[in-house]
Amino acid sequence: MMEHQHDDIKIGSPAELVFRRIIEHHKKIKTLTVFTYDLHINSDDELQAVGMRPMRRKDLHYDGLRRWSDQNHQIVREENDEVGQEKEFGMAIASVVRMYDGSIKHIPMLDFASRSKFRSILNPRRISNILRPFPGFLLETGDSLHFWGINLLSPRRWEKFLTFANDKFSDDEIDRSFIEFSQRRHFSGLRIYNYGDVKRTSPYVVAKIGISN
Repeated sequence: MMEHQHDDIKIGSPAELVFRRIIEHHKKIKTLTVFTYDLHINSDDELQAVGMRPMRRKDLHYDGLRRWSDQNHQIVREENDEVGQEKEFGMAIASVVRMYDGSIKHIPMLDFASRSKFRSILNPRRISNILRPFPGFLLETGDSLHFWGINLLSPRRWEKFLTFANDKFSDDEIDRSFIEFSQRRHFSGLRIYNYGDVKRTSPYVVAKIGISN
């Protein structure tokens, strides 16, 4: 069990820092997966994930994650220009990671209901209380909230985590499609960067759950 202290992650810290600290702490992670998706649709839609690419943990150094994101976005823009399409993409991290011993683990992730779509009133305190068994961070996205857990879960425990969230949160709190697609494709995904005007806000921390300040 990891020590729940991430002193450099403050309220307002970006999703990238949360993700990096999770990976840095779990030193037995060998590879992870990054992908881009159409911001007009959603990362939940399994048909919209493009440019899925495994990335070794060592490639995260020297700003490798941001560099890959910028390069991939430029490629997508050039392809769209050629066919006359106007798509805007975000970069997401898949929950599934492969360990050095060959086993598979998951970073716990949740996407909450869209405020504009469902007129939801998301209460960070209530969400934090429900998720207290799963230490992590709650992030503001502009129209919703994301959750990143800091303890890796086995595939079986990850399935139970999704079931737990589906049972505990109401329809106007949790994004049911996020859970459905996660179960169908056997991994979740959350945005850390975005490009364009569709989703102007890159996720940032608004609350710590079960973590020392």
